[in-house]
Amino acid sequence: AWGAYDQSRINILNDYYNHMQATEPGSYLILEHLSENAEESSLSASGMMPWGNLSGSYQQATMGYSTNADLSWGSYQQRGWANAHLVTYGESHDEERLMYKNLEFGNSSGGYNIANLNTALDRMELAHTFLIPIPGPKMIWQFGELGYDYSINYCMSDGTINADCRTYAKPVRWDYRDVAERYKVYKVVGALNHLKKTEALFSTSDFDIDLGGLGKRIHLNSGSLNACIVGNFNVTSINMVPGFQHTGTWYDYFTGNPVSVNDQASSFSFQPGEYHIYFDQLIETPDTTVNVLEVMDLYHLQFMVYPNPANNQITIGFENEQPGKVTIELLDLSGKLVATLEQAQMAQGKQQVVTALSNFESGAYLIKINTLAGVLSHPLIISE
Repeated sequence: AWGAYDQSRINILNDYYNHMQATEPGSYLILEHLSENAEESSLSASGMMPWGNLSGSYQQATMGYSTNADLSWGSYQQRGWANAHLVTYGESHDEERLMYKNLEFGNSSGGYNIANLNTALDRMELAHTFLIPIPGPKMIWQFGELGYDYSINYCMSDGTINADCRTYAKPVRWDYRDVAERYKVYKVVGALNHLKKTEALFSTSDFDIDLGGLGKRIHLNSGSLNACIVGNFNVTSINMVPGFQHTGTWYDYFTGNPVSVNDQASSFSFQPGEYHIYFDQLIETPDTTVNVLEVMDLYHLQFMVYPNPANNQITIGFENEQPGKVTIELLDLSGKLVATLEQAQMAQGKQQVVTALSNFESGAYLIKINTLAGVLSHPLIISE
């Protein structure tokens, strides 16, 4: 019965809404209604804001599967609504966490594996890039911006996964902001929210979407500014046609780099998980980089390795308490020296060293730093 159109239910809610507006003009009535679309469309037309559950589709997309990965239903226009009152979400109190699904069931191809923590976190950036910009309000479930990865069925008592624990309390992980890879997601989501709040373009009614396949695209249009949002949800590289709205110079929001477009039909190669927001004007570039020394200062850390796990290169940040010779070594878990990564005279204070990992096999290691003041060590996972 709940999924069938019910005019009496609409009448009751309209009575509530009208009373609210008479008492507190401009107040919001947000509905976890989840009924038949025509009924929700009617409620939306009256001014109410029904939830739009797109959890299943976002799970499939972030895990890298094409089946049921269409995100189009997150657009109020796709549902035939007249007003941008659809509160779309990919996670909620009733749905499984995207990160948990990524880590447990993520797709893979070759060296690209969504079940890898850093890759799973990158997919969270990708997901929010195709959630937040679509015109209309959005909902982000708590800690989603930090890649919260405990299952909805996680049991605090013994760490198991059991449906009986579905509504029980879950760990509160404020310390996730201390993890550089998670902090990066936080900064990207913040940059997207900044766009949503400050650029009128993100409230435009002139937009089109292509969100059915794993290569997804959003166009936002206005007389003064246009945006082309493109992302690859696949686990392999694909050639995509962004379909820029016009030729000329476009700018990547996250890097500020210009892109010269001479042919609107040109295709570009997108690596798995790669995403871009292009504007046809230069917009202030947000700071979404994770500077190791900045994070150390922010959280009063003495030693940090980023990213971790890593498969290409790492940045090592540490506090050198006394000027002099510093040796940075890579050890296996038995303590055997695998390689000397750096050996140099270093000043007192915070130091940063970047080193390549391409010559080392995947596995668990230790980073050991020998200074005149003592020894520091930190675990490192080298992934495939």
